[in-house]
Amino acid sequence: MSKPFPGIHIIGQKMRKPFLSWNSLFLLTFLAAYLYVFNEWLFAVTKPHFMNDLSLARQLQIFLVLGALLVSLCFLSLLPLLISSLFPFLRRYTNLIIKLGGLLPAMVFAILILIMVDNFTYTVFKWGIVSSKGWTRGLYGLGFLLTIFLCYRSVLKALLRLSWRNRIWGMAPKRIFRLLAGALVLSFSLLALSSQKQAASLSTDKTAKVKQRPHILVLTADGMDATHTSIYGYERDTTPHLRALAKSSLVAENAFANAGKSPGSVVSMYTSKYPAQTRMLFTPDILQGTDAYEHLPGILRSQGYKTVQITVPYYLDARILNIVDGFDEIKMSSAAPSELLTRIGKVLPSDHALFADEILKRAVDRIRHIFFIRQMENPYLQVTAFYARRVDIERWVYLRQELQTAKQPLFVHVHAMVTHGQDFFPMEQNFSLGQSIADQQPWSDDFYDDSILDFDKNVGELVNELMKLGLLENTILIIGSDHGKQWDQLHRLPLIIRFPHGQYAGRVQANVQNLDIAPTLLDYLGLDQPDWMRGQSLIASELDQRPIFGVSSVETERVDDSRIIVIPEKVKPPFYQFGDISLIYCQTWYKLDLTNLGWKTGNVEGSTAACPPGSEISEQQAFEWIVQHLEENGFDVSSLENLTPWIH
Repeated sequence: MSKPFPGIHIIGQKMRKPFLSWNSLFLLTFLAAYLYVFNEWLFAVTKPHFMNDLSLARQLQIFLVLGALLVSLCFLSLLPLLISSLFPFLRRYTNLIIKLGGLLPAMVFAILILIMVDNFTYTVFKWGIVSSKGWTRGLYGLGFLLTIFLCYRSVLKALLRLSWRNRIWGMAPKRIFRLLAGALVLSFSLLALSSQKQAASLSTDKTAKVKQRPHILVLTADGMDATHTSIYGYERDTTPHLRALAKSSLVAENAFANAGKSPGSVVSMYTSKYPAQTRMLFTPDILQGTDAYEHLPGILRSQGYKTVQITVPYYLDARILNIVDGFDEIKMSSAAPSELLTRIGKVLPSDHALFADEILKRAVDRIRHIFFIRQMENPYLQVTAFYARRVDIERWVYLRQELQTAKQPLFVHVHAMVTHGQDFFPMEQNFSLGQSIADQQPWSDDFYDDSILDFDKNVGELVNELMKLGLLENTILIIGSDHGKQWDQLHRLPLIIRFPHGQYAGRVQANVQNLDIAPTLLDYLGLDQPDWMRGQSLIASELDQRPIFGVSSVETERVDDSRIIVIPEKVKPPFYQFGDISLIYCQTWYKLDLTNLGWKTGNVEGSTAACPPGSEISEQQAFEWIVQHLEENGFDVSSLENLTPWIH
């Protein structure tokens, strides 16, 4: 006698329809959810990612917790279907209800396949969903719908097979579910045991009554050298509006960045901590532990400020950099994590929340793109000059809107990209008049100077707007830059601070750094400087010469159309992503190549920070200060013990 079709029972001469079990549906859903999270987790830990700096135990904890979280959400989604099948008049439709529930694991499997294919094409061919346009986006959409259909068919077949088995993987179904329940309990127990440190060193009272405080506007231009600005003596008048503003401002003649990359430099400005301390330099680095909570924006929020960031998606986005509780609003952030991150962050530790948001956004962004709901933004385009010329206009518009509608003191950071190289696309051509923008040579001084003139014009228009609104004398204006031209931390940067009513106007010749911006603002507001800030106020007292430390990354590469990262093969102990470290003292710079252990020294171009007679330092002293700085910040400096750079 031939065997009946699988899934059909013969009772006497009658055949009854195959039944499907809820156990099989929940088991498939469990496997789909954990497999999806595992695929995303494996992709993250095997490429440059913020989790690379975490211990293996912490990485595994993130996987287990997020897998359990997704499983729980999926089970909750299936729960209404399960309850509905218990009603007597719906019991006859149990199979149909379970089949309907099968759409959930099918969707999870389909999204998993979509992302795996996208990861593969990016890795091997350097193209994928983000670069698809027009009809190719439609092809991805059709392919995804077909994948859902095929996955759903496979899920239904698996449901049928599992429903008729007395043992699965050699175990009774009840035992399997006890093991699955144990896995969920274990995962959530790990979450409960996880300690998330909060910054406890804020010196302000969050419940204090909000006082009338001035607006604080930080305006930075990407890669702008002081030597190319007329306010610092450049022969071309590239900064006429800044020259006028300087008459009532504090002007630092010798200001320097603490990092040669924008993320590390801006974070050091927010936190007043050295990059060597925070390990924050360039993507995919993020702030971790207490560093994520210790920053100027957070302090100002506690004092009643509305904090707004209008910078660059991905590279400077405060949420991606893990500046926790720093900004109320982040503009120009289409490539940023979803708004759900704030809510997730209240339940999960910050590293768990960041990865959960990343998983969600990777799926949602791709699905919206292929179905023409919303085009995926390309983060790399956000920092290319032609695109920056257009979006810089939006940045200034957003700032004016904030000023016009402000109901409380504002702290706004605007980062303009028109001066970002190696090609420049100014709105107006003056010094480059008659030259073709399309045919310009890399790092052209003519186009660079025109771009600085663009930035200066925007600052001038903002000052006029402040005067029109009657806000100029209730606003602190800080004009600066993140690093020098060609990502060099040894170039002098502009740093102009205009306090209300022209207070503290004058020129400072001592070397200063971006780390000093936060302490200066706190000093002016009458707030205590936290112990964790390493900078010093520029208005507290006479400034003495001191060593200024800066770092730059190992070599970077463009991994696809959307991201530039440090080359993973170059990130090695004991100095990891740090390619070199520099020290500036008086008019001299010293640089130690941490990759090849080379040593260089030279003079800072245009420096006015002359050392008093007899206070100069030797190369040996500079070298010892650099080694001490690294050692104090937890680096293994044993490889530097036999290096004697002062011997030529």
